[in-house]
Amino acid sequence: MISISGLDFSYGDHVVFAGLSVELPERGVIALRGSNGVGKTTLLKLLGGLLPSANNSLRKARTLWRLVYLDTDFLSLDSLTVAEYLALMELELGAGGAVSSGLIDPGMLSVCVRELSLGQRQRCVLALALTLPDVDVLLLDEPLNGLDAAASAIARAELMRAGRRSTVLLATHEVSDWAEADLTLFPGSTVDLSPRVSGGAR
Repeated sequence: MISISGLDFSYGDHVVFAGLSVELPERGVIALRGSNGVGKTTLLKLLGGLLPSANNSLRKARTLWRLVYLDTDFLSLDSLTVAEYLALMELELGAGGAVSSGLIDPGMLSVCVRELSLGQRQRCVLALALTLPDVDVLLLDEPLNGLDAAASAIARAELMRAGRRSTVLLATHEVSDWAEADLTLFPGSTVDLSPRVSGGAR
């Protein structure tokens, strides 16, 4: 079990979290749901280290477990082709097999990253995320956003498979897409966002 307690975060005077507690199982897919602005993306970025935090339990968690946040902003070298970008990221991150992922259409490989649609960018991010080695918690924000039905089905199946070996924590508005996942409720009117995980550690 990965436990974080007393997590505070504000944007200026706007308090997003005050004393938030988070408990995650060592494996499984956890779907975060809630209204816009409730803090789903902020929580993912805090856990992934993209936002600063002095919280001791979060710092400890990040030393004990590898928590990785990826989104389409990760595709910053947009002058490269998809093939070049994936090859570079695999070299840098130690990933392997993203090019051969079912999420990567061969026709995408010669296209520059800057020319990709939102759905194609999402495919690249997910293909990389799912081939990263030694990830304990994979943090994803709306991972099916922009995907067509076929790609969405592949991504959903791959993410559920990934949940059998590590934790996948994802923000979503489409709860029906994650019928097999545990659902963590994010009340939009409060800052009490303590996740409720039905299955516990598996």
